[in-house]
Formats: sequence, structure tokens, C-alpha cells
Amino acid sequence: MLKGIDPLLTGAVLLGLDRMGHADHVVISDAHFPAWSLGRQVIDIAGTSPRVVEAVISVLALDDVHPVRLMAAGADAEALRPALIAATGVAAELAEEVEREAFYALAASSSLILRTSEVGLNGNVILTKGVTPSVSAP
Repeated sequence: MLKGIDPLLTGAVLLGLDRMGHADHVVISDAHFPAWSLGRQVIDIAGTSPRVVEAVISVLALDDVHPVRLMAAGADAEALRPALIAATGVAAELAEEVEREAFYALAASSSLILRTSEVGLNGNVILTKGVTPSVSAP
């Protein structure tokens, strides 16, 4: 365990996030998502989609352009949407809805897919990595 790091963020997850560059995508998916058939790097992570988004956001700066993309869903799969948006910390109007096949295409080109244990319908979100502020060396 590391001090100040969310316990959901294992070494493998932190390494995957660290290797991402500006404008790269990380997908946080539910357990139903075809992660292994789409992703080059998939890490299974125990937790609900909103909880994993919250953990990732604690260490990842979001881009100003297309920071959050949600898979479009029917009314029966909308239950997770408010929790996913809230976990990102962005205003609801900045969260874009992406048609299913376009979402899959974006996921296939992502740097990392974190497949959660979320069993609720449509717990899928793509986050676009931004840049972190300059940090002066001591």
C-alpha cells in the first residue's frame, strides 16, 4: 500500500496510467464490456464503475477537449449515468454521449481498459488524459 494512493490503484493500474500521454484514453468498463476482444492492455479491477472512476480521477488530469465520453444507452440502462458523471467531477454538459459502435472503436484505440466488477448496465466511460501542471524539482 502507498500512502495517499487509493487502494484500488494497484501497481499495474498506476503503471498503465503513467504510461499514457496527453489525449490518450482510458476506458473504465462494466463486467459485460468486451474488454479483452477490444483492448491491447486490459486490467481487471474489483469495484463498481463509479468507484473506479473516482480512484482514477484522483491521479489523472482530464483533458479540456472530450474529457468524458459515455456509451449511449436506452432508458433501462441509465441508472449508472449520474454516478459516473459525478465521479468524474466534470459538469454534466461536458460528458458526451457516444453511440455504441463508435464507443467500441474509441475503446479499441485506447491505451488502457480497466474492466470493473460492475454488473449494472452500461457502466462504461472513456476518460481522456490531460496534462498535469508543471512541478518544480526540489
